[in-house]
Amino acid sequence: MEEVFPCISETVGKQNLPTQVNATTADEADLKGKRERFGIEVILSDNLAALKAMEPDLIFFAPPPSVAPKLIETELRAYFDYVRENKLTLPDIFAFPPVPAGKVYYQHLGEDINVMRIIPSALKSIGGVTMSTPALATAEKPWPKELHERTHRIWAVQNGLSELPSEMLLSVLAAGIMSTVTPEMTLDMADILKRQNSPINYQDLASYMRARHQQVRNFSREESLSCSLDAVTGPLCQVLDAIVGAWFAGILDFASQAKLPDRLAEVMVTNTLDTMLWFAQAEPPEAIKRHSEVSATKGGVLEKGLMVYQEVISPFIEKKLASLTAPVDDHWRNQLSELVSQGAKTVLEHGKMLDN
Repeated sequence: MEEVFPCISETVGKQNLPTQVNATTADEADLKGKRERFGIEVILSDNLAALKAMEPDLIFFAPPPSVAPKLIETELRAYFDYVRENKLTLPDIFAFPPVPAGKVYYQHLGEDINVMRIIPSALKSIGGVTMSTPALATAEKPWPKELHERTHRIWAVQNGLSELPSEMLLSVLAAGIMSTVTPEMTLDMADILKRQNSPINYQDLASYMRARHQQVRNFSREESLSCSLDAVTGPLCQVLDAIVGAWFAGILDFASQAKLPDRLAEVMVTNTLDTMLWFAQAEPPEAIKRHSEVSATKGGVLEKGLMVYQEVISPFIEKKLASLTAPVDDHWRNQLSELVSQGAKTVLEHGKMLDN
């Protein structure tokens, strides 16, 4: 919620924040700090009290996916009952957990509500260049035209919305997450090579892999940091070539099995993989770690993707880095591609489990 707060402050006007916006938090230690940073009343662990105090037109609902269903069934339901009993205007909902699906909100809160699931990008800039990545959004039911237009005005503050059919959301997320873990991969590979007395900067690894990705995909991005195939030399290049190719192929294989449109999948994977390698190339390690921490909600799908990478894919790559002079054959490349594809499937299944 802190990442998307500009959508709120720009919409209502900063001078109106104290009277038109409030929030809740479970973080007692930072309660005072949040009040000071955002200039609004922040209530500790009492969502129903906050809702009744504000009687909002719009609810930004952003708990971890693991607790979202319970909050919908209890506190949100109690508030919507209160609204109907007192003949107030039903609030619309922007729901930020990717799960549960919209049908769960309708089931507990009524078929006459408006709910849209929104997945913002936590990547606002890379190397000082502002990113223009829209948030992903989906609604199981069409919103009234006026409310739909208002929604797009609100999100224009942060690069707008890209709307998807609801049945595609988790698959698109799972595919994107397997690209999102690649900056962590560059840090890990640099650490591994340093331990093997073959030190190389993680940013050079990212530069080389990004240059190879752009060359193979015939892709470029003028506003970004330049990348180069000269950033890495020697036998390591064949391993990096195989990783880039296998990573792309693995995500694309998953997207095909998930029945995402071919052209959408290819454009999405090409762009996202380049973006995340650019991020690794341009940013310090602490920024990479912070991005993972901010984006990976506890129990959520990105946390699962990072776990799959660390437990399954990273050890597989580490073994290859231990024998750089050995040829990289199609069998190894295909194995890595399958691990990446399976990683995306694991993320998708985790999302579906949270959705039940």
